[in-house]
Amino acid sequence: MNKDADARPPFPWKDAAIPGAVSAAINAVTAWNEFKGNDAIALTVDSISSGSSSAVGGAVATATAMGMIVTLINFAIAQKSLQSSNAPSRATLFRHALVVAVKNTLFLFGLFVALAVVWQRLFGSITVGAMTATALTALIAGGVSIYIFKATRTAHAGLAGNW
Repeated sequence: MNKDADARPPFPWKDAAIPGAVSAAINAVTAWNEFKGNDAIALTVDSISSGSSSAVGGAVATATAMGMIVTLINFAIAQKSLQSSNAPSRATLFRHALVVAVKNTLFLFGLFVALAVVWQRLFGSITVGAMTATALTALIAGGVSIYIFKATRTAHAGLAGNW
C-alpha cells in the first residue's frame, strides 16, 4: 500500500477557527446577559434538582443544543459545495447528517455532564464572578464548535468526498 495515497489532507484549522470564534462571541453575549449583576455564580452545583443556575450547567445546555444545530448547518453548507456527479442524494446526505448530529449531541451531553460530576466531586461548589463565568461559557462554546466542525468533516469524508 502506498502511504501517500491513504494520507488525509491536513485539517483546516483556520476554517474551524472562524465558526468557533463566532460561536464563542454569540454565547459570550448570551451568558453575559444571564450572569451580569450577580456577584457570584457557581461553576457547578451539588444537586441536579438545585433550582439555581451554574456556569457549567449553562454550558452543558449550550453544548447539547450546538451539537445538533451546528452539525446540521455544517452539513447544509457541505451539500451546497458538492459538485460531483457521484455525490450522494439529498435524502442520503440528510439521513447521514441526522445520525451524525445525534451522535455529536449525545457525546457532548455525556462528556460535559461527566466532567461536571467529576469536577463537583473533586472540587465541590466553587463560585466565580460574572466575567469568569461568561468567559468559561464562551470558551466551551468555541471549543464545541471546533469539535463539531472537525467531527462533521470526518464523518462525511468517506460519504461525500473531500469537501
